[in-house]
Amino acid sequence: MNPNLSTSYVAIQTERSRLTALAERGWETEQAATPASLPLVVTMICQRAGALLILARRRLQAIPRQMQAPIT
Repeated sequence: MNPNLSTSYVAIQTERSRLTALAERGWETEQAATPASLPLVVTMICQRAGALLILARRRLQAIPRQMQAPIT
C-alpha cells in the first residue's frame, strides 16, 4: 500500500471516529437535558390529580350521608 494512501486512510478513520464521538456527546447532552422537562410534566400531573381529589372530596361532602353508598 502506498504510504500516502495509508496515511490518508488512517486520517479518514480518525476523523470518522472523532465525528462519531462528537455525535454521541451531542446525543448525551440532549438526553441529559430531557429529564429537566420531565419533572415539570410530573408536577403538572400531580397538581391536576390533587385538584381532582379535592373536587371529589367536596362533592362527596356535599352529598347527604343517606344518599351515599354504604361502605363494604
